[in-house]
Amino acid sequence: MANVKIVKVWQDSACVDKNGMGITLVVDLDNGAYFVFYLDSKRGDPLFADILMGRYRDPPKTDGERVYWGNGASLSYDEMITMLQMDKRETV
Repeated sequence: MANVKIVKVWQDSACVDKNGMGITLVVDLDNGAYFVFYLDSKRGDPLFADILMGRYRDPPKTDGERVYWGNGASLSYDEMITMLQMDKRETV
């Protein structure tokens, strides 16, 4: 993870459509940087499907190395970076 720690995470569900698409995750890092991405690509994962469809509503937390939810869903820093890279390729 290149010595970067996740210090805060926020989930925005304000623009979600009826299929659960559009939830964004804002991840703040200890170096002052942050990134924002959609959770849409995790739709096939049952734990994330619960989050995307609103069946699980507790906010995400971080332990500094990953983002996780109380239902067992989690994303490592590396996994989030990969999701960002995939999203960029799909929009170019």
